[in-house]
This record gives sequence, C-alpha cells and structure tokens, in this order.
Amino acid sequence: MDRKEAIDLFETQVQGIVVKDYGDFRRKVNTYFERLLESLDETDLKKGRELEQIKAKLVQVTNGEIEQDRLQILQLFNEFKKK
Repeated sequence: MDRKEAIDLFETQVQGIVVKDYGDFRRKVNTYFERLLESLDETDLKKGRELEQIKAKLVQVTNGEIEQDRLQILQLFNEFKKK
C-alpha cells in the first residue's frame, strides 16, 4: 500500500469512530496509527523522524473533546499526505 492509500484509510477509520468515551476514541486512534505504520513501505519508514514527530503531535492533541481532536488529527495527517 502506498503512503496516500494508507493515510486515506487512516483518515476514513478516524472519521468512522463512533464512541462517547474519550479514552476509547484515543485508543482507537492509536490502534489505527499503529496499523498505518505497519502498512507503510520501506521508503516511507525511512522518513521515521517525520513519523515520530507526527506520533508526538498525536499525543499532544488532547482537548478532551472527541470532535475537536478528530479535526486536529485529520488536519495533521492531511499535511503529511501532501509531502
């Protein structure tokens, strides 16, 4: 799977999360992020520093509000997809 396809899948999965508990939302986002990492090819994995920065930003996105966090996460990955 190429990078764009993997990120599109991640975005679709994040958009599709339907939970009321914030902790459940965060756990699902983290699970989907780990799957994204597993699906990237060697070329993208060599950009490990960039992915580590994204992971660090994911941890920082914690407003406690599911919809606000969902929007910030999707914006973050939209920027990554463009690179």
